[in-house]
Amino acid sequence: MISVILTSIRPQNFKWSLNCLLRSQEGIDFEVLCATDFPIEEGPKVKWVHTPERKGVINAICQAEKIAQSEYVYITNDQSMLSPRALEHLETFCKSRDNLILTGPKDFNNFQFKYYDRWFVAYPFLHRKIIDMLGGIFDPVYGAFFADPDLSLRAHQSGIPVLDCSGAMNVRVQGLMDYTGHVESKHKFYDADKAIFTKRWEHLGAYQDCK
Repeated sequence: MISVILTSIRPQNFKWSLNCLLRSQEGIDFEVLCATDFPIEEGPKVKWVHTPERKGVINAICQAEKIAQSEYVYITNDQSMLSPRALEHLETFCKSRDNLILTGPKDFNNFQFKYYDRWFVAYPFLHRKIIDMLGGIFDPVYGAFFADPDLSLRAHQSGIPVLDCSGAMNVRVQGLMDYTGHVESKHKFYDADKAIFTKRWEHLGAYQDCK
């Protein structure tokens, strides 16, 4: 089974993103852990993880991960839509490898993500063993930004390959998003997270110590 962590602070977009996920991944064994600061309707595949308002998306993800029941974890949000059966392709891709990998779907908006000459995945799919090896899925010092490249860089540093999965695609539907009321906190998270990320990784330069 796969645990999908779906974060949202926008009730008007949450229902759309959840319905897209349930329809596009029909027939696949997975649970959806909905980390929101507003109540939702639970179902056979859907669980609510109540997260405090203004604590940041990383806090919400870390809370949801603690109750995930599955071997694999996938992280998404209310801005994204997966291609049909993408979760199945991601799981098959991981199981086809002889070693553990950190992967994620290709992204229609931007096919290449890099920091310090290393690939990173913006929507990670990974085995629980990797979470344990790296000391957590995301470092809770981050509020909302830079946690995904930080996760990938920690994977690189530990010798875990970071690869995208060609059989799975992700679409970020920015046009549906309403950031009204969240702009100020968004900038505060961004600036704080960038300072943490830069201090942690910039001194490595071309990342020579990660092979």
